[in-house]
Amino acid sequence: IDAEQRYTFVNATAQRWYDQSADQILGKTLKDLHGEAIFKKFAPYIDQLRSGQPVQFSDRVPYADGVTRDVEITLVPDIDPDGTEKGHFGLAVDITERKMAERALRQSESRLRTIIDNYPWLITLKDLAGRYLLVNKSYRESRNMPVERAIGKTAAEIETIAQSAIVDAHDQEVIEKREMVIYERDVTDQDDARATRSVIKFPAYNADGELMGIGTISTDITMRKRAEEALRESETRFRAIFDQAAVGIGLMTPSGRFLSVNQKLCDLMGLGAEELLSLSFEEFTHPDDYAACLTQSARLLLGEIASFTIEMRYSHKKGVTLWCKLTTSIIRDPDNDRITLLGIVEDFTEAKHLDAQLRQSQKLEAVGQLTGGIAHDFNNMLSAIIGNLDLIEDGGGIMDDSDRESIAIASRAALRGAELTHRLLAFSRQQELDAEKTQINEILPKFCRLAERTIGEDITIKMKLATGLWPVMVDASQLENALLNLAINARDAMPDGGQLVIETDNNVLEDDDEVTFDDLAPGDYVMIAVSDNGAGMSAAVRERVFEPFFTTKDVGEGSGLGLSMVFGFAKQSGGQVSIYSEEGVGTTVKIYLPRAEERTWADITTEQSKKDWPTGSETILVVEDDNDVLGYLVTVLNRLGYTVLQAGDGPAALEVMAASDAIDLLLTDMILPRGMSGRNVAAAFRELYPAAGVLYSSGYTREVLNRRGGLDEGAALMNKPYQTTALAWRVREVLDGRK
Repeated sequence: IDAEQRYTFVNATAQRWYDQSADQILGKTLKDLHGEAIFKKFAPYIDQLRSGQPVQFSDRVPYADGVTRDVEITLVPDIDPDGTEKGHFGLAVDITERKMAERALRQSESRLRTIIDNYPWLITLKDLAGRYLLVNKSYRESRNMPVERAIGKTAAEIETIAQSAIVDAHDQEVIEKREMVIYERDVTDQDDARATRSVIKFPAYNADGELMGIGTISTDITMRKRAEEALRESETRFRAIFDQAAVGIGLMTPSGRFLSVNQKLCDLMGLGAEELLSLSFEEFTHPDDYAACLTQSARLLLGEIASFTIEMRYSHKKGVTLWCKLTTSIIRDPDNDRITLLGIVEDFTEAKHLDAQLRQSQKLEAVGQLTGGIAHDFNNMLSAIIGNLDLIEDGGGIMDDSDRESIAIASRAALRGAELTHRLLAFSRQQELDAEKTQINEILPKFCRLAERTIGEDITIKMKLATGLWPVMVDASQLENALLNLAINARDAMPDGGQLVIETDNNVLEDDDEVTFDDLAPGDYVMIAVSDNGAGMSAAVRERVFEPFFTTKDVGEGSGLGLSMVFGFAKQSGGQVSIYSEEGVGTTVKIYLPRAEERTWADITTEQSKKDWPTGSETILVVEDDNDVLGYLVTVLNRLGYTVLQAGDGPAALEVMAASDAIDLLLTDMILPRGMSGRNVAAAFRELYPAAGVLYSSGYTREVLNRRGGLDEGAALMNKPYQTTALAWRVREVLDGRK
């Protein structure tokens, strides 16, 4: 810039920022390019240059290309040896990203400080010498001291001698063991009231992984301690009531073993407490009533009912069969890990004999009402379906609007029937998920160690974790439970041992992919695939595999809820599950979970790239045994300009090859019916068309296919479900790569 503030040189970056060529810029002033406001803001800096000193400053500047940038500007005076001012050199560096990072860091630190200061727990951080580096608001309030009185001080300067000794001893334990220490201690608060605190101490490391201090989290558990004492007193009172109750009371395990019985129950059975505790529920229950009791207990344990009351016969010690009314409910521990059945038994023998006929009548009436109600609902549904289908059939010819309306009515009725069936069979999860932003690749190694102990040493677990995997919002513990269910299923499918492969990958589900997941919104998903090389499933089993209570295992070996729970967990997490299996080949289950963070500019660019799908005019043979998928492929490839030939299996594909003059690409599924695999079809295709391309597709991952020898080295593969953009580019890539 010369002495008159006119530009004499600009580089290519400046031309881009100003959205003008060099010829358009040279000769103009700062005011011409940026306007009066920017010129006035920069004028003092230009005046400062005249003193001969360089100037450096930063500011936000809007440019003609539409971008307002954070820039760091350096101005250096250009002065001749004789002292004549020629102007100055200007260097503007875009520091927008750095400024954004600095602002984000400040915001993050502010948020972290806000969280720590507003947490009700006492949180501190000390260096290795025991000096406090950080104390939160709760800690300061508990000591009634400002922050400056705590920072830099040691426990000996704040606590009593006895308390500081406890603190220092546990600090030293953390330093020596490099692990968390948990303990309780009694303290006196600022009001001289006694309190009990639970203390967690843990080693704190710096960014280089070096131990730099001790972190402490402490919370007041005085009320909990008092509650525990109150609970012990309550249990004492309960035991007195329990033993003196006028009805028989028993606590049992879910398997029917007595844990505790009161005196009245002993009297009803004619047995002593020790003798009764040695028996199972089955041993004194009439065989004809035990099955009904077991069924109701199963419903109770599954959460279908809150309690049940049943009339049943039992054997008295004297050899007499008596009647009782048993009411059973569930007692759960607060952590829900242990389940106890509470049974209340009332002698019903005399009333049973007097009430038998009335009870039978009432049961028959209730069954009749239930049957009639269900029959009525189904008859209404079937009438709507049959009647409207008759209208369509009688109409003939081209359908008009009324025909379409009839189809819609029939569809709605069918959906009502499906909904009713769903109510009868569905297994739904009632608990809330504790979802957190989770990096799945970080939890899988720990899970694999757990799975190795669970499924046995004869099964090898291999992980293939994608780099740059997106985070997801998920309940990590429930995800591990779902994966453990899949691992156990895989173990059962490989009784002689085998290999379990766990893979992760990022997936972008697009609008056209709804042909596979019609209930899953397009977007970014993380895929977790669990594959085994076990027995696999038939098509009939595969269709029912997610149905609750459906199982192929023997009675007592499986509940049929494992995959239902996986399905329910994925749906509740906003995702989906798919399964690919073939008898004698193995099974791959894929869990799709939505990405946690906002879409990036790269993702938006990917969406927009659908407008630029590559096209072509070549001839493609598609071999796919699933009619829905085949129809989808034919439609997409036709729209991209290709001539498409199609076949539903290997023999049909051979006929199409023989009847065609030229085929440029074979797109074939790996697993096909009628005795020919995709690899067999490809081998025959290459003999006829050696210069053509081959693209395989499969629901199995490349790892599984390679392990089975299903893919040649370097073979092109598209994994199902298809992503239309990827399909278009992959087809074009294989066509362009032909030798």
